[in-house]
Amino acid sequence: MTYIVALTGGIGCGKTTVSNLFEERDIETIDADEIAHTITKPGEAGYEKVVTAFGPEYLKHDNSIVRKKLRQLIFQNNNAKTQLESLLHPIIKDQIDSFINSASSPFVIVGIPLLLENGTNFSSDRVLIIDCPPQMQINRVKLRSGLKTEEVHRIIRAQVTRTKRLEFADDLIKNVGDIDNLRSKVDFLHNIYLNLALHKSTYYE
Repeated sequence: MTYIVALTGGIGCGKTTVSNLFEERDIETIDADEIAHTITKPGEAGYEKVVTAFGPEYLKHDNSIVRKKLRQLIFQNNNAKTQLESLLHPIIKDQIDSFINSASSPFVIVGIPLLLENGTNFSSDRVLIIDCPPQMQINRVKLRSGLKTEEVHRIIRAQVTRTKRLEFADDLIKNVGDIDNLRSKVDFLHNIYLNLALHKSTYYE
C-alpha cells in the first residue's frame, strides 16, 4: 500500500516549489491541476465533454479551449463550476489512482490545490498544507501572473479561508523564508514520511 501525502494550500503559497523539492529527493509527485490541463487539450478525455457542455464560444481558432474565459465563467457562476467539476473530476481521480498504483517511491505527493474546496473525499494518509501570510500571498500571485490586486482577492475569496485550511493540516510548512529555509523544512518532513511509509508497508505485509 503506497503512503499518500495530499499537498494543498492557498494560491501563491508555494505548493509547486515544495512539490519540486520532494521530487529532488526522488519522491514521485503528481499535480491535479496539470492533469486537468492535459485532459482538456484537443483529443484528450475531457476535451469533448467541456466543449459539449459549454459550447464553441469557449474555443480559440486552433480549437483549443480559451482557459481564461472558462475560468472567469466558473468564478462567476456556481452552477457552471459544479458542472465542470462533475465532468472532469472523475477523469482526474482515475488518473491520480493510476499514478499511485504505479508509483515506486516510498511515498507519493499528490498536489490538489482545491482539496478542501471540493470536499475531502480524496483519501490520503496525510494532509500537508503550504501557508504564508495573506499579503505575501497576494504579492507573489501578482508578480508571477500580472493579475491586478482585486483579481487576486477574488481568487482568494473563492478558496476556503486560511483559518479553515489550517484546521485540516496534519503537517504545515510556512513558506516565508528563502529557498534554503524551505528546503530544510521539506527535508524534515521527508524523513518523517519515510518512517510513516515504512510502518504502513510493514503493517500491510
